[in-house]
Amino acid sequence: MKDTPEKSNRQIARMLGVHHDTVRKHREDLEESGQIDHFSKREDPRTGDLSQPAEKPKKKSPRKCLLANDMWVE
Repeated sequence: MKDTPEKSNRQIARMLGVHHDTVRKHREDLEESGQIDHFSKREDPRTGDLSQPAEKPKKKSPRKCLLANDMWVE
């Protein structure tokens, strides 16, 4: 991972034969300790470009509205 930190967690996991969550945990530890840089984008395995976001966008919480009878609905 230190050699190619731009590769995705899943790519590294396939190369090592481990689960991608294991790679994610180790990546977080290495980034926190400063041993590897944080990349905002990861390598796309199909194109090789750094075009994939490193994190999924945050989901917006569903909007709730108050009905006339004082009940909340989503």
